[in-house]
Amino acid sequence: MESLEKASLWGRLSKRKLIVGLVILLVVIAAVPVFLLLNTSPRVPLAAQEFTVRIEEAGYVAENRLHQLGAGNAETFLVVESDWFFIEFLVFSTEARARQVYSSTRRDLEDARSGGASSHTEVSLSNFSRFTQTFSGQYAVVSRIENTLVFAHTTFEHRSRMNDLLGTLGY
Repeated sequence: MESLEKASLWGRLSKRKLIVGLVILLVVIAAVPVFLLLNTSPRVPLAAQEFTVRIEEAGYVAENRLHQLGAGNAETFLVVESDWFFIEFLVFSTEARARQVYSSTRRDLEDARSGGASSHTEVSLSNFSRFTQTFSGQYAVVSRIENTLVFAHTTFEHRSRMNDLLGTLGY
């Protein structure tokens, strides 16, 4: 009889522990998005001059290549090239235009996968969007803050360095 009482008591304790554990898990799952929203401040876009200063501080040179774009596409087009990466920085007259170019570039990157193994991440907030993709040994990022856009490309082995550089730029 005593063992039956112990088994019944253990069963009640196990159910209680399970319920408490599930409640704690649900609270944590619900708290994560709230925490992320509260700790995600809006990003501030760079002006062309600030982009150039930050790139130069990192040891690189930004070239103005606006003449290479068709009329009306962007107000600013800066390109930074090195032996391990390529970055384009664009400023558009409107945020809507930057969103269009972001979406188009994102689709182009997805199409470039050409059926091979790949992975991607995407973040979309009110004034900020970022899409990264790895495919065929390559790593590409398209990042938008308000009316500005950065497109970056490097090899898979240099993706960490690229992300560090983009972090310095705020993108």
